[in-house]
Amino acid sequence: MPIRILSFDSTGANLQLISQEEIFRRILPNIRDATSNQEFLSAWQKTQELRDDSYVYEKNKKDKQHKLIIDVMERTAQYAILSHTWIRDSPGDVTYRNWETRKLNTRGYAKVTKFCEVAARIHGLTLGWMDNVCINKDSSTELDESIRSMYKWYRGARICISYLSETQQLADGRTDSWFTRGWTLQELLAPVQTCFYNSEWVLLGFTDEESVLSLITSATTITKSELGLCQQGKIERIPISRRLQMASRRQVTREEDTSYSLMGVLAVDIPIAYGEGSERAFFRLVRELLATKKNILDLFNRTQDESNRILPRSIDLYSKRKDAFDAPNQPTGTLLDLYSPPEPIILTHLGLRMTLLLAPGILTMFDNGKRYPPCGGITGTYDVFFYLDDRSDRPQSYNILDRRIFSGDLPSLPNNIRKYIRQHYVVTFAIVNFGVEDDNIRLPESCLSFMILCDGAEPGYVKSSDNIRICAAPPAIFKLHSHQNKNGIFPKNELHQHGLQLVTLYL
Repeated sequence: MPIRILSFDSTGANLQLISQEEIFRRILPNIRDATSNQEFLSAWQKTQELRDDSYVYEKNKKDKQHKLIIDVMERTAQYAILSHTWIRDSPGDVTYRNWETRKLNTRGYAKVTKFCEVAARIHGLTLGWMDNVCINKDSSTELDESIRSMYKWYRGARICISYLSETQQLADGRTDSWFTRGWTLQELLAPVQTCFYNSEWVLLGFTDEESVLSLITSATTITKSELGLCQQGKIERIPISRRLQMASRRQVTREEDTSYSLMGVLAVDIPIAYGEGSERAFFRLVRELLATKKNILDLFNRTQDESNRILPRSIDLYSKRKDAFDAPNQPTGTLLDLYSPPEPIILTHLGLRMTLLLAPGILTMFDNGKRYPPCGGITGTYDVFFYLDDRSDRPQSYNILDRRIFSGDLPSLPNNIRKYIRQHYVVTFAIVNFGVEDDNIRLPESCLSFMILCDGAEPGYVKSSDNIRICAAPPAIFKLHSHQNKNGIFPKNELHQHGLQLVTLYL
């Protein structure tokens, strides 16, 4: 249960702001009644009859008893929760600080009373939570706990009442600022059930109605299936990069909230430190993902970063992430997790420590479509756009593992475009999603890689001491075609003959 909550009668009147201790005192009689009726006692007796001495049966009995207690608590400790955008002009919303003088703020208090009335009369509840009233922001400890717990509180509510203060008709709701705010993303994804009300507190519909689902998709790009996974408590089946994309264009009042509001959505936990700035807050969020998540490769599925860093520095980089790896049937929603990294990806003072499979490539700008033989039995191509003298995007390709890279038979660059593409003529693709099984390497169907430039190093063969610079380009996605081994499995000792190199680098 939340730290404090609003209590009211069956009409929504007689409002009180009560603490957890008072909440428990009020619901305890209901718990006693629920655990004293014949149905509960009969079910409990059946668990008592499981008297086998083995551990399996004992655990089964405790699990069944625990579920009975949880079911009782869920029925007796139900509350409504409000999702809304704050009133922007003065005097604004009623807050915990001015609760005692709440009636002086007629507009702000009207929102509180209407929420409680709807919760009581329409949804049959006598407890309700709303952030502006129920969080004491003067207490840094309480604010920290509340922000970390908010996703769970929305998840635990019997009903989430979403108030669209700028909307009259459902068809016009997509322009409501509720769909653009940072905090309301988790308030949309966390609840089991949500209903929407317009500016006059008229019911617009529930999230299981097609008209409401259509509005949500139109306003946020969140699909029916994605929302369904969230309502079922399976948000982890939505790729990390997709969840970040959902939040990438949302607005917050305090810049750090861009990251703080995502803790529940990403199932991570970081301390609150207002004043640290958005980039530092996002760095800590990413660091926690790297430290706590087993499957993390999808974090690198993002768009261009002009900073030449592998670690993303802004959530904006996910606004156009690629969906080539998305796989709803996978436990984490992405094909990138079919292969776990051969070694943990660790953040150090030298950068990210990553084990990579390197595959050099050459720009095919002067080949007139001609393809040269591969170095070994594997080839691939990667399409890319270059911005040249005529100020237009020209699609080009990299020929990956081209034999010319190793033979030195490379054409010279025309002087008029040398300054644009010289440093990108021969590059190394650092593949991150591959598998290592015993003495074999397993190549995926689609490769996610970074373009890296290795100053002074032999193309495609680098050491951790080489001067590594990451190319300022989106992560590359391409397919490698095997001409010798159709299942994509290669012995480690054969990598060199194909032009591949297995190496651990700090990037």
